[in-house]
Amino acid sequence: MPKVYNSIPTKDQWKIDLGLKRLLGGNKKSPFPAMERLGRLIEEYSTLPGGGTAREVFRRKLQLYYMFRQAQFVVKNNVKGKAYAKSKMGGELSDNQLDAVQGLYNYISGVLANSLNCVPNQLDQQLTVMFGKIVTDHGNQEDANAVAADMMQWYQTDVARQLFKLSFRAGKANKWSYAGAAGKGALNLYDTDAARDNLENGGSLYVMDHRGRIYVSGREGEQALKHSSFMAGGATQAAGTIRIERGTVKWFSGRSGHYQPTVSQMVNLIERLRTYCVDISKVIVYRENYSQEWENTPWRYFEGCCATDLLARRAWPTGVSPNSMRVG
Repeated sequence: MPKVYNSIPTKDQWKIDLGLKRLLGGNKKSPFPAMERLGRLIEEYSTLPGGGTAREVFRRKLQLYYMFRQAQFVVKNNVKGKAYAKSKMGGELSDNQLDAVQGLYNYISGVLANSLNCVPNQLDQQLTVMFGKIVTDHGNQEDANAVAADMMQWYQTDVARQLFKLSFRAGKANKWSYAGAAGKGALNLYDTDAARDNLENGGSLYVMDHRGRIYVSGREGEQALKHSSFMAGGATQAAGTIRIERGTVKWFSGRSGHYQPTVSQMVNLIERLRTYCVDISKVIVYRENYSQEWENTPWRYFEGCCATDLLARRAWPTGVSPNSMRVG
C-alpha cells in the first residue's frame, strides 16, 4: 500500500520512510542516483520561501513539478525488474521504498491537479504547457505553411517518433533498431556521426517531451526537419542541438528558434540526464552569445559552461543574462 502523505516530508522523515535513517541513529545514503535526486529536491523544497508573492508561489509549484516527474520516473522503471532498473536509473527500490515514492507521487499529483484546476488525466498536458516551452507564433505559422505543402517532417504519435527516441543504459545513450512488424530489434549505442545525424555545428536536433523522453535526429530529406517536427508542434521540456559520441553525451545547446528555450529548460534536461546516470560533470552546455567570438567551441558564437555548474546555480554561471540561452 502506498504511504499516505499530507505534506512534503522533511529530509529526515523521508530518509526514515525509505529505511535509510533510524530514529535512534544510523544514516545511509540514497540507494541510487535517481533517488539521490529526489532526496535533494525534497531538501530544496524545505528551503524555499513560504511567502505569497507570485514568484514564490511559482517557485514552489516548479519544485513540486520536478519532484512529480522524478517520482514518476522512478516508479515507472522500478517495476521492470532489478537488472533493468539498475541499468536505467542505477538501482531498484525495496517494497517499503516503492510505497513511499508512490505515496509522494500521489500526494504531489493531487496538489498540482488542484492548483491547476484540472482532473488527473489532464495533468500531464497542463504541466507540459505550464513548465515547458511552446512554439513561437512565428514558428507556428511557418510550420502550418510547410506541413500544408508537405515540405516538413511531422510526427504525431509515439509510434511515429519511436525511431528517434534515446534509451539510456548505465549512463550511455542508445537507440533501438526496428524491423518492421517484428518491432524492436537490437539496442545499439548511439553516435551522432555514425548515425549521419551531424546536422548543425557537429550536433543534431533534440527535444525532450513532458515525460523526459529525449528524441534526436539530424536527417533531412525532401521534407525539412525542425524541432517542432518531433512533437508535431506540441510543447517540449527542452530543445536544442546535441552531440553524442559512442553513447557518451559530449555537449548540448539551447539553440532552437522554434522553442527559444531558457536556462530553466536546460536545467530540465540536465536533471533528466543525471537521473539516467549520465556523468554530467563531463557534459558541456552551450548557449548562443553574439557579444563576441568564442574559441574552442563547436560554433564561434557558442559560449559554454559545465552542466554541473549550471545545475548547481540554476542560472548561467557568468551572471550575464543568467536566464537566457541567447544573448545579443
